[in-house]
Amino acid sequence: MRCRFLAVVLLSSQLPAHADDLAEQAYAAGAFVEAKTYAEQEVVSADSLAFQARSLLAECLYLGHVIDQNLTEAEDLSRLALKIDPSHLEARFQLAVAMSLQARSLGIWEIDEQGIPERTNELTDYLLERDPDNAWVHGFMAVWHVEGRRKAGAFLSGFAGISLKDAEMHYQLATQLDPENLVLQWQYGRALAALNAKKYADEIEAIMRMVISREASDALEERVKVRAAELNKYVAAADYQTAEDFAAALL
Repeated sequence: MRCRFLAVVLLSSQLPAHADDLAEQAYAAGAFVEAKTYAEQEVVSADSLAFQARSLLAECLYLGHVIDQNLTEAEDLSRLALKIDPSHLEARFQLAVAMSLQARSLGIWEIDEQGIPERTNELTDYLLERDPDNAWVHGFMAVWHVEGRRKAGAFLSGFAGISLKDAEMHYQLATQLDPENLVLQWQYGRALAALNAKKYADEIEAIMRMVISREASDALEERVKVRAAELNKYVAAADYQTAEDFAAALL
């Protein structure tokens, strides 16, 4: 069973065998608080801490909006996991996701002052160097570049190293590596819609139709299928402003 997460994307967690079933079952059912609670009952490890962070961030995606407390706790848990195991890949990924979600509410200058792009790039460079075939990381990078373009605009994007060509490259890699991953597909299509629904209408419709047509493997995928259907409805009707507002408001 593949566990999912976005804006944006998540790595697969490996809990101790005796905790895996209950935590993963709760996660798959969309019971993210319960999943985190099961992980908390285990001996403290980088794996269990990263799983807790993943559960907190997945709850945000499931609900469709940022929960500030979840982001703060997920960042703290990821950093604690990295103190235990500095090479832990999922903990690094959860940290990158938490920081990127925190940036959504900040202005471009605040993001720059806090060094979020640099820290995020350091984390993702590390991940891609050690796990270049990880679809979640490529999916995250695809959305990161599109969201960055929307936030910074065409002019400032170049100075910040934001590139829509890089976004497309990472998206293509992500879909080649994990073509049935509905969360990655939704996140990229949603990001394009928030950026410019009219310009990317054909691509958005193709992505949303794919998400709608495929079977969900867990509660999170069921939720994004519903959102994909609604977004596709707006784009197909050429109601581009509503599509952009809808996509920009969601995770």
